[in-house]
Amino acid sequence: MIQKELNKNELLFRQLYEAIRCGEIPNGARLATELELAEQYGCSRITVRSGLRQLEELKLIRRVRGNGTYVSSEGVRFSGRRNIAIVAVEVRANDFDEVDPYFGQLMSGLLRHGNIYDYAANLITMRPEEQSFMEAFGRQNINLSDYDGLIFAKQLSDEEIDALEGGRRNFVALQAPAGDREISYITIDNFNGAYAATRHLLERGYRNIVFLHKSLQEKINCEKVEGFLQALDEFRLTSPEQRRHYESTPYIEEEGAAVVRRLLDEGQKFDALIVHGDWATLGAVTELREHGFEVPRDVALLMYDDYYAVQRMLRLSVTAMRQPFGEQIRHALRILMNQLDHPNRPRTIQLIQPLLMIRETT
Repeated sequence: MIQKELNKNELLFRQLYEAIRCGEIPNGARLATELELAEQYGCSRITVRSGLRQLEELKLIRRVRGNGTYVSSEGVRFSGRRNIAIVAVEVRANDFDEVDPYFGQLMSGLLRHGNIYDYAANLITMRPEEQSFMEAFGRQNINLSDYDGLIFAKQLSDEEIDALEGGRRNFVALQAPAGDREISYITIDNFNGAYAATRHLLERGYRNIVFLHKSLQEKINCEKVEGFLQALDEFRLTSPEQRRHYESTPYIEEEGAAVVRRLLDEGQKFDALIVHGDWATLGAVTELREHGFEVPRDVALLMYDDYYAVQRMLRLSVTAMRQPFGEQIRHALRILMNQLDHPNRPRTIQLIQPLLMIRETT
């Protein structure tokens, strides 16, 4: 029998296909970038794209815009292991082929504990404009019954909770729900995080602090603002110009820059910034520098997140409020596995404390 020699496209597909089937590339793992795969397999990026397209058609991988390519458990039930997925809202920030650091930490935490609990890990993303996970699942032809347990990195609405509880689904959230429903969730103490961040600046002598935070439509951001204002109250800073806070999308550089630009154009004085998010921090500091201000000489800076990439780009050792997402996932998995093993277990709520990392910008 004469065996046909495989061309590069077929060879790449076969190698990746077998690596996924045998578990060499584990379920939920992020594949290398197109450029890295091209170098690894000695082929062009066009060949890589063709091979990935075939794997995607077989539902063996899921390509997340701006965040990478993941092995997808939707079509990869190669064992009797439980299927666990994180559901998160897609981040659309800048035109860079990189993993959003928040997604990266969530997936890293999920994959790290796969051997302990014996499950297959996956990431399911929602578009920002989608109103519910049901809408995202419908668009992607995902069936809830494909998953034994779900972790929601978003604020769940009453409608979403009804869909989950009506289908007797096991789930845990990483935020408190939008309403007053009783569900299991494990969240970071956002009130205390913002309070501690603000107290740190106040104790350093700063009195005109501006806080850039995400939309107040989410409870976690309202809690941050409440913590910020509580610290100001304790220092008797009650005038409107001493209690300034503005919405700014954490992963959009221009929004952080726009707030700072407006403050400077209006002649508003401030001596410290608390900024939620990596790209917003980059935008805010870049705008300060363009106006001749230096951090921390003229304005102190505290980032509500702790991402090294921002520090590298800014060439600053940035004081940060570190949110322990890996620990959050660990506790969420424990709660979820208890649900799977003990279906009638009562709801569990847990708070995790963030950690203040003091560096040169304060």
